[in-house]
Amino acid sequence: MPSPYLAVRLEKGGGHHQGPAAALGAVLRTLGVADQHIPARLDERAALYRSVLDGRRMLVVIDYPRSPAQVRWMLPAAAGRAVLVTSRRRMIDLAGAHLVELDVLSPGEALHLFTRIADEPEAARIVMAACGSVPLAIRIAACRLAARPTWRIRR
Repeated sequence: MPSPYLAVRLEKGGGHHQGPAAALGAVLRTLGVADQHIPARLDERAALYRSVLDGRRMLVVIDYPRSPAQVRWMLPAAAGRAVLVTSRRRMIDLAGAHLVELDVLSPGEALHLFTRIADEPEAARIVMAACGSVPLAIRIAACRLAARPTWRIRR
């Protein structure tokens, strides 16, 4: 059974973003479309993407777009699909969009998020203060520490 969840990450790391054509190409491959059937033109990729999604109930999550233009190409045309866009920029130019602004985490929530990833709670409060309780900053710091098991937070 196909997943009812499709994640599209537009930021590729180091501040580099992939454009809509590259993102749609990656999404089409994820959806099972062979490379030789993926069109070169952006409008044709978008049309194929929408036709592949046709008839499927799915949540499309688009992470880190720089502009509404990046998102528009990935909006499904038919009902039965929802789109969740996560961005540090406001996407107010998207028709039908509902803006939900998230505040920073409480100290307890920040600590819980951090210790889920890098379990060293005695030093985590120092990192929380340095991250300003911003979820993205906490996640980045915790993931870096988790990827380096020989590092300690106090370092």
